[in-house]
Amino acid sequence: MKKFTATAAILLAGASPSAFAQASSTPDAAIAEPAAEKESSSSGIQEIIVTAQRREERLQDVPVSITALSGSALDSRGVDQTLELGSAVPGLLISISSISVQPYIRGIGNAGFGPGNDPSVATYVDDVYQSAPMGLLFSLNNIERIEVLKGPQGTLFGRNATGGLINVITSVPTSKTEIRAGVGYANFDTFSANAYVAGGSDIVAGDLAVTYSKQSDGWGRNLFQEGQQGVVLVNGVPTPNPPVRRDVGVMEQLGLSSKLVFTPTDRTSVILSGRYIYTNSDQGLYRRQLPGAVLTGPRIGGVVQPFTSTGGGFYDINSDVDWFYRVNQYQASLKVEQELGFATVKSISSFLRATSEQSVPSDANPNPTDSGVSVPRAAWRTWTQEIQLLSNDSSPDWLQWIVGGFYLNQRAGYAPTRLFTGQYFQVQDRFGYQTNESLSAFGQATFSLGEATKLTVGGRYTSDRLETEQWFVGRLAPGNTSALGASATNGVITNVIPPTHTRQSSPTWRISLDHKFTPDIMGYVSVNKGYKAGSYNLLGNPPGATTPTPAVDPETLLAFEGGVKSDLFDRRVRLNISGYYYDYKDLQIQASIGSPPVSYLANAAAARVYGLDFDTAWAVTDHLTLSYSGSLINAKFKKYDNAVIAVPNGYSTIVNGNQVLLTTLATAPGNVLIPGPARPNYGNINVILPDLSGYHLPRAPKFTSTATIDWRIPLGDGEATASASWYHNSGFAWEAANRVREDKYDTVSAQLGYSFAGDHLRMSLWVKNLFEKKYYSFKYITTSGDVGSPAAPRTFGVALDWKM
Repeated sequence: MKKFTATAAILLAGASPSAFAQASSTPDAAIAEPAAEKESSSSGIQEIIVTAQRREERLQDVPVSITALSGSALDSRGVDQTLELGSAVPGLLISISSISVQPYIRGIGNAGFGPGNDPSVATYVDDVYQSAPMGLLFSLNNIERIEVLKGPQGTLFGRNATGGLINVITSVPTSKTEIRAGVGYANFDTFSANAYVAGGSDIVAGDLAVTYSKQSDGWGRNLFQEGQQGVVLVNGVPTPNPPVRRDVGVMEQLGLSSKLVFTPTDRTSVILSGRYIYTNSDQGLYRRQLPGAVLTGPRIGGVVQPFTSTGGGFYDINSDVDWFYRVNQYQASLKVEQELGFATVKSISSFLRATSEQSVPSDANPNPTDSGVSVPRAAWRTWTQEIQLLSNDSSPDWLQWIVGGFYLNQRAGYAPTRLFTGQYFQVQDRFGYQTNESLSAFGQATFSLGEATKLTVGGRYTSDRLETEQWFVGRLAPGNTSALGASATNGVITNVIPPTHTRQSSPTWRISLDHKFTPDIMGYVSVNKGYKAGSYNLLGNPPGATTPTPAVDPETLLAFEGGVKSDLFDRRVRLNISGYYYDYKDLQIQASIGSPPVSYLANAAAARVYGLDFDTAWAVTDHLTLSYSGSLINAKFKKYDNAVIAVPNGYSTIVNGNQVLLTTLATAPGNVLIPGPARPNYGNINVILPDLSGYHLPRAPKFTSTATIDWRIPLGDGEATASASWYHNSGFAWEAANRVREDKYDTVSAQLGYSFAGDHLRMSLWVKNLFEKKYYSFKYITTSGDVGSPAAPRTFGVALDWKM
């Protein structure tokens, strides 16, 4: 035991991240079921075991559209953190906005970025719901597999899975001793390391995984120079700008996870897990002026001038304030499983605490006195408890069932968000919290109708109680006046919004019918209803408000889907295809209100979405595998009345391919101009359009695809590997008015490696975004103008992995 502990300590002392996924690689793009593996030997496409229906099943037997990838499959696609998952899963798009990671599946997602504005795509790690959206940013360490479930999963997974689910499964330690470690170095002075140790006895086993990485050189530079904004006077005294960091696009991450498994009998299992995530970065958050945008610019002698050019290269910015986000997340969970004879009972308990701090200069320009800087300090505290009762082998062959209940108690909010409004250095601290108590009961049963046909029926009822309280504290530089009135009174608590609550509830259900045409070909049809809870807008209240903006209504989605899953030619070829139609109501869309405008979440009336997904794989030989997957989406609003949109000052949005003058639009019947700060032809201004019917939903590319090649070649006493992945995105709109768009783009990643004799040591070379395609990971529309966050440039490096 002392030797084991000492070895672990030595390994962990030098440990960190990116090579870890490579160290845990296996030659399969999935987890192999032992029986299936024995039957097929090493030939063909191995079986994939998933838990999409809260029990282990073959991927090809589950009547749900799923993309399942093992750690080695993610490695071959160049994916080592959650933000990169979209390049491996067509139809999935992930970006960062303010304090949240925002996943979209088939055009369904949530652009809200405040605490309590939960995603429409749920994320689970080892059966535990991840309630803090910034906690979704982590390196993929010790990953057994990731399952992406497409379409609403409200019956078995519950709240906030309208668009789908990202299910992350990590390794469970056994009595077998495992030790793995890796180090890596990449351009932009990026160092990474990782380690994993596991072992124990048949009764008690444990593990510890560590991953760390630090990128010291930025993708770009902050070109801001002291004095370029003119002389800034505070109480008549010239005041220098605080120094800014020159490198932008940097990252530091630390991840720790551990499991303790106690198995006193073959009928009882207890798993105690802990996770810690730390991130300090500005990647995906820092923004630069978009081409053609005219931002509000330097204030010289009290006169605001347009700011028309950031200067520098694509990855450079010109900002007088640093961009950053820092995230700390702690999570503990306890999973108990007990065989009762007639069934299996599972208890899953978890506690999560997360904090996030950011600096977000909304104007993205070098002017210290214009527009504003927000410094959100957000916090989440979440308790969850789930009970499941599942059928086991004692149930009749014609019936599988599960019943259960789920409870969530979450308090999330700003503590505080500090707003530097830019008008004479007035500062406003906004405090706001939302408490949510959610209780649900669910059940699902699968009936065998003969030898080849199954009928699945399930339902869930969810009840949410939402409560909010908010207040402002104004802070003002001495001697300066405020344009915000009482809400910026120095040091005084004002505009108190007393505790306010509301209740929301909804049933969700699922019906599916599947049929095995042959042992290797299954077809299915399903109807499924999803539900996402509403929320209060913690920042969606204009200055001076004493009552909250009404809570956003829940959104619902009715999904019709049919598909075929097939393994052909002695399991040399896999073809899975599914088509779907969504009736989407009460969409939660990001909008703005007030003067100066404040972002908030609002309901749009309705939308419809239809499309097609396909996954193909071909085991050409035992050493060469080709795969190609794609997603086609057509997502449009059916009705969206009185939509608040931001347009360039002086122009409206695009109407029939032409830009219409704002003055013309404002006088047109049914259009209303929202008053804003008096600014001559720069920045954006808000306009209400009577109907956005027929406009595309945001972040719903018409076509995305991924093609990969994996080649393993026996060479000498070891094995050489070569893999490459090509991702295509046809482009999409970033906001409801479809004015700000992302053009189509393609990226290529590749990796070369060699495993020495015994497979204990592996060296690899890798590259991402090989041809350095310039595109944006996020675009944002502010009153100051249109800005965007550059996606990663070409990165490349070397990794060395060792395992025992």
